[in-house]
Amino acid sequence: SLPELATTIQALKQGLANMALGNLLGSCITNITLILGVSSLLSFSEVNILAVESIMFYLLISSLSVWYMVGASERLTKKGAIFLCLIYIAFILQQIGISFFFF
Repeated sequence: SLPELATTIQALKQGLANMALGNLLGSCITNITLILGVSSLLSFSEVNILAVESIMFYLLISSLSVWYMVGASERLTKKGAIFLCLIYIAFILQQIGISFFFF
């Protein structure tokens, strides 16, 4: 979301890379666990398994990519950042394709 992006950019500008990474990972973990869990408890609608599988695929690929890139050099290079942006673009394009298929 925009607040996480603003906080992360500000932390990076101040040289607080660990704070930026913690903010991003904490936000992702909160969204996946707390928000998904609570909304699932309060909603009784069915879930489209195709959409969930594609989201989980991109979540896995992006998580493993960050883990590998940061673990290998303890930093994220510009090439790595571009690669992550390409993963995001592929994800968005696939989601648009899925939404056209179902609507």
